Amino acid sequence: MTNHKVVASVHVLCIIIHIGGTIAGAATFAAFTDKLIPPWATFGVAVFGAVLNARIGKALWTQWHKRAEPTESFRDFKQSTALKVSILLNVVLGCADAGVGGWDATNIKTEESFVGITVVMIIAAWSNRNPANLVHAAEGSADYRLIDTSQTKHLREYAALSYQWGNTEANRPAKTTRENREQRRRGSPIAELPQTIQDAIKIAQKLGLEYVWVDTMCIPSGADWNHEASRMHEIYGNARVTLCACASEVSTDGMLHEREAWKFKSETCQLDNHRFLANLDMPLNEMRIRSPLFSRGWTLQEERLSPRILYICGQRMFWSCCGGQRTELGRASGTARREYAIPEADANLRDPQQFLKDRYHRKAEAMHEQWLDIVMAYTRRGMHDSDDRFRAISGLAAQYLTLHCDEDNKVVGQEYLAGLWRTTMAQELAWSMPEGEPKRPDDLGLFHRAPSWSWVSVPLESTIVMQHTTNAKPWDDKNFQVLQEAAPAEDALSTAKRGALVKFLEVQGHLRHFIGPRSQLIRWDKIKSRSGRADEYDTSKFPSERVHCREPKSGKILTLEPHAKAIVGQLDYAYPDQDTPGPWHFVADDALKDLYGLQVGTSSMLLLEKTTYSAADGSENKLMSLPAYRRVGVCNNFDEMFFTRAPLARIVLV
Repeated sequence: MTNHKVVASVHVLCIIIHIGGTIAGAATFAAFTDKLIPPWATFGVAVFGAVLNARIGKALWTQWHKRAEPTESFRDFKQSTALKVSILLNVVLGCADAGVGGWDATNIKTEESFVGITVVMIIAAWSNRNPANLVHAAEGSADYRLIDTSQTKHLREYAALSYQWGNTEANRPAKTTRENREQRRRGSPIAELPQTIQDAIKIAQKLGLEYVWVDTMCIPSGADWNHEASRMHEIYGNARVTLCACASEVSTDGMLHEREAWKFKSETCQLDNHRFLANLDMPLNEMRIRSPLFSRGWTLQEERLSPRILYICGQRMFWSCCGGQRTELGRASGTARREYAIPEADANLRDPQQFLKDRYHRKAEAMHEQWLDIVMAYTRRGMHDSDDRFRAISGLAAQYLTLHCDEDNKVVGQEYLAGLWRTTMAQELAWSMPEGEPKRPDDLGLFHRAPSWSWVSVPLESTIVMQHTTNAKPWDDKNFQVLQEAAPAEDALSTAKRGALVKFLEVQGHLRHFIGPRSQLIRWDKIKSRSGRADEYDTSKFPSERVHCREPKSGKILTLEPHAKAIVGQLDYAYPDQDTPGPWHFVADDALKDLYGLQVGTSSMLLLEKTTYSAADGSENKLMSLPAYRRVGVCNNFDEMFFTRAPLARIVLV
């Protein structure tokens, strides 16, 4: 039986019960008071209750029926109830997770009366600060105004847009410049904006929101970009909802289109006895992986910092908040569409709001695991300007640091050091690039923006692996210790900004040559296993010899000592595809014996190359006497005897 038939049946039963109950109540009253209620009064009350129940039943029947119908066009947005139903269902089924994320649960607002049920949604906000500017467009208006909200005392309700600019020329009409700023203050046509922004304004209006935040419009030319970029945890954290344009690759693509897929009936087709052909509905996480929106570096923190997100795709919408996720499902040709489980492309992908929930519940270990996942997702993404590598994640770093703030909002017991955390430094230093990416000699990485030991230094769109499980113990001074002098305590945002400027790290650990001086270089195919497995090696030909070799394509490097297990490291950059040696960050074959190993855990060590450095000012002169090393790789599988005779060394990583 369908849902609306169930609702109708229940209300018919309610009508019968109401009439019977009214008559029974009248009889009981007469028995106890010896006063008989006039029949016309009893009948009137019964009829009134029956009519009331019938009207409620009809309303619910209508709403369930509407909810089941597909929406063929979003151009006429008023005819679609799918958006409101998705949001309202989410609220009814648990979206209002009181206070999740550090927001005030006492500030609630009636969102909408839905068939007699009053629905409330928590106005979840990270702070009471508005963005510097907001785009204002009242419902039905063809114009918008750019409003200065920096001095507004109460928090405006607004939607934030997460989208892709695409090429600069396509997004040029959206840019607020010195020349058009005053005109936009007075009012400008919405129609002059790129289609994605026009659609965002339309959706916000239909949700009852007159304000929208769009980066290129609300951060005018000449504004302090660094300051505005560092406030993303507030801008997206304070937004009533974040609108994600998941199917748009440029700002002119738009978000609201004809939804052709909903016009056709979807059924499973059996090809033979063992094979079926079915239309699989993509779940939220699969969509997040495949969407072009999530190939952009900035959108990662825009998503993870948003308490409520509406994902707008070409044929469907998804909703996610701290209470859970919902998928917009509908009907096609009178037959309900079934949702099939499609394998997740990334089983480790966390829910969008998991970072906020762990922060609210003050789960330090869970927050750290979240950070490691965020780093791995972030390095795979690209961005227009590599100088934004730190800025585009600074909001998440600031959120992370708030977990360590004292009563004066000063960060205590934690420090942000070039994308890594002081208290878990040993574990985080052991990140690896499994395929020695990239192999292009012209790709110098981002060493001009971050030190070699930081994952921020790897080229854009690189795959790295963080050590989620490790035996590294940073508090054990016998293995590894950060000797960097702690900086003065500041607030979370200032600490995140300062940490992005760190260029060196003073540490102490066991240090020794990775390859012995008597070791002989051999070809990789001499130790390659016959099984063909990448992690198996045949060293039986060298039982009592000292040898080492290198796999040029992957960047793997192996060293073997007599009667011992082979130790395999991973260079950050594989040897160039060209015959000639690459730039300085590639390690040449004749330089392999000059590599050092620095123990950072019981099974992890950094591969280092000796270098020199100079400080930008005189503040680090006291470290100039210490030997300097740059990172070139990592090893996470050596035995406990490897560093037995290695002395403790105090060095500087650059």
